[in-house]
Amino acid sequence: MTRSPDHLEATESIAIDASVARPLGGRYRLIEVVGRGGMGSVYRGLDLRLNRPVAIKVLRSIERADTDRFEAEIKILERLAHPDLVRLLDAGDLASRPFLVMDLVQGRSLAERVAESPLDREETARIGARVAAALAFVHDAGVIHRDVKPANVLLTEGGDVFLADFGIARLIDSTSITVTDRPLGTPAYLSPEQVEGSRVGPSTDVYSLGLVLIECLSGRRAFEGEPSEIAGERLRHDPAIPFEVGEGWRQILAGMTRRSPAERPNASDVVAQLGALARVDAYLAAITEPWPDAPATSPHRGDPPDSRGATTQTVAALAHVGTRRERARRAGSDQARRVTRRTVRSVCVGGLTIALTAGLVLLTATKRPVNPTKEALRSHALSPAVARSGSSTSPTLSATSVQVESAAAALDAVITRGEGDATIDAALGRALSDAVGPLLTSSLVLQPQRQAQQFNYVLQQYLRGVQDHQIVGGATIRAMATAIERLATAMG
Repeated sequence: MTRSPDHLEATESIAIDASVARPLGGRYRLIEVVGRGGMGSVYRGLDLRLNRPVAIKVLRSIERADTDRFEAEIKILERLAHPDLVRLLDAGDLASRPFLVMDLVQGRSLAERVAESPLDREETARIGARVAAALAFVHDAGVIHRDVKPANVLLTEGGDVFLADFGIARLIDSTSITVTDRPLGTPAYLSPEQVEGSRVGPSTDVYSLGLVLIECLSGRRAFEGEPSEIAGERLRHDPAIPFEVGEGWRQILAGMTRRSPAERPNASDVVAQLGALARVDAYLAAITEPWPDAPATSPHRGDPPDSRGATTQTVAALAHVGTRRERARRAGSDQARRVTRRTVRSVCVGGLTIALTAGLVLLTATKRPVNPTKEALRSHALSPAVARSGSSTSPTLSATSVQVESAAAALDAVITRGEGDATIDAALGRALSDAVGPLLTSSLVLQPQRQAQQFNYVLQQYLRGVQDHQIVGGATIRAMATAIERLATAMG
């Protein structure tokens, strides 16, 4: 007679509960059940030897003939140590049922966090980048997770992120551990190849992570309904990505959730993309917040504020990925107290997303006092207008000719190197070098507007090159972004 999964679970739970009185392996005491799933049960436990709390996952039964294989796989998994992985500390056998001993993470799962409310973009990018980093690490070791879902992402109050259950799929593949009668993985987060029963690979985890990130941003699963319904749905359609997340996010998520595994970025590329998105949101948060209303007495406007720090931070943001539209919307509705921008574009090439702001950062004219950061930008970018207004003090210039020339030369070297290894199209390389050339002239340091014009032109050429696949290769794209940021910093 065939026993149902529920009957198996109940019977095996009785066997485990009867064993609580004696420590597992003479060392680990089971305290309480904290979760159950198709592959077994998770207990909060105590390591009696080291007197520390641990998590103990007791899997379903294993054939005795597979014991050696199981032990060999455990040795492989025990060597995998990464800051964003829940560590596998030990393993053993309980009445033909293997158990795994892992770090006990004090916190809650991402599933519990998303159930409260959607995450903002910056937090989603931060968590996603950490999970992708863990996946990149295990993929390099030949391990595929196959069950990436919010419940397997653990969050601590201190902001740490951990990916759990990273070796379970490998153990099940290599032994005869029984699971419930369904594909390994959770239906809502299965990739198309898992649904079809095709061969899985690293891109399988990338797809599932893409669905997790969509859920983080929207507060709901990308595919909802009965398992049979949502399985067929993902074979016919791409997941819906909310428009309000911004173009940069849409590009990344669309790439991660392509139905063809070969078209998805690898986990390392996802780390770079999400890391850049997190940085740009942090940069832009400072310059899109509303500023307090004017005091009763206006402050003295004699000396313009020092623009060095403000301009450096803001122009540096131009070389990163993202869009500030949603951030500005959340900051409030008084557009007279916000930084305006001409264009924010996002592109995705070779799995690496680059978003560049092409245009000077200007301020909306207003009689109210504005954020000093914005006032500094205005003084710096519009220095000729300040001079014409009769101000006796010229804007402070933070960059010396040596700094600007050095940064421009470094960017030119990256361009030359890219032409040499064919990661930058020759014609585009010449155009970029021509755009950088004027910045090598020290006299331009005294002309902020001319500097900004040349900088914008460099960005425009770079943007077109990435969009048209005339700049390729992650290393070259990252080197260009770094050099552009350095130039922006030198310009003050």
